[in-house]
Parts: sequence; structure tokens; C-alpha cells
Amino acid sequence: MIRVHAVSGVRLEESKHEAVEEKFFWPAVRDRVPDGDRLADHAVEQEQAAEHVLNDLIGLKADDPKFDELVRGFIADGREHIAYEETSVWPEPRKALGAEEADDLGTRLQQGKKAAPAHGAVAPRATGPTRWRAGPVVVAVRRLQARGSASSPTAPARSARRHHTGELRAGGKGGRLAGGCRPPGGTARRLGHQPATSRPPS
Repeated sequence: MIRVHAVSGVRLEESKHEAVEEKFFWPAVRDRVPDGDRLADHAVEQEQAAEHVLNDLIGLKADDPKFDELVRGFIADGREHIAYEETSVWPEPRKALGAEEADDLGTRLQQGKKAAPAHGAVAPRATGPTRWRAGPVVVAVRRLQARGSASSPTAPARSARRHHTGELRAGGKGGRLAGGCRPPGGTARRLGHQPATSRPPS
């Protein structure tokens, strides 16, 4: 039962994360980062695949043979997604936006996360293979990962959320952003996703 509740918690966190990224982060990546559409589209596909896994998990009991298999797949996909964002996505907004603008975006992401709707209350999103927010969202991944334990996802989730919140700010050396955080895949000031097939009205 604990594991089933953990999956529900991951899904809730994922939906909030998704709402914020669609609103703030991905529009900025697409508009301001060279090759931003490609970067965003690939991330969309990764997360979309993970969302399908989460939906499958919601319908299973913890003792179902498929449960552990799906959790392992979700974690593996999540790690791949995190690595992609850390190495390919996050360095780019910081360079394209500059310190002040990046800091402002980070603040809006942080504030948006607090007000983000829960799963089921999220505004309608675009559908199809290029929709951004779907799965291995870092927060969700680290929840299920629970430092190696699929049954205790809470601590990693808190760690991931902290990681995500100081990241767009002007950074120091080694690709780090303000606050000493590395720009991880599910990053701290959790970006808002924009459907890959559309842009926000100007």
C-alpha cells in the first residue's frame, strides 16, 4: 500500500512540475535558445514515455509482477532524462538569457510551483507525440528512486526539489548556477513546459 501511495505522490508532483514547465521554461527555451525546439522536443518525448508508465502503475497493485518491472523502467528512463537535461538543456538557457533574466525566470518558476494545480486540475494540454511534460520528470524519478529503494521515494523528492530551485540564477564555475546547484534535468526552478507543437501567444 505504501508503494502504491508513493506512485500516486509521484504522479501528483509530476503534474505540478509539468504545469510550471509548460507555462514558463519551455517557451523560454524555444524562443531564446539556439536549436531550442529540438532540445525541448526530445525532452518532451522522454517525459511523455514516462508518463505512460506512471499511468500504468496507478492501475496496479504493489504485489502485481508488473509493478516492480515498471518502476525499474521508470527509474532508468528518468536517469536518462536527467542526464540529458544536465548536459544538453540546462547550460543553454543560462548562456542565452544572461544572469538577470535567468534569475527572473527562476523566480517565476519557483513561484509557479507553489501555485501549480494538482493532477486532474491541470489545464488542458496539447496531445500527441511532441507534448512536453510526460514522464521522467526528475522530481518524480528521484521519488521512486528513493536512493535505490522503490518503496521510499520521499527523501529524494525533497532533494530534487531543492536542487531544482536555485538553478537558473547566475552561476559560478563548472557549469553551476547560483546557489551552487548544477543545472540538472529536472532542475530546481522547474521550468514551465510548452507543448512542442505550439508557442505561447506573444
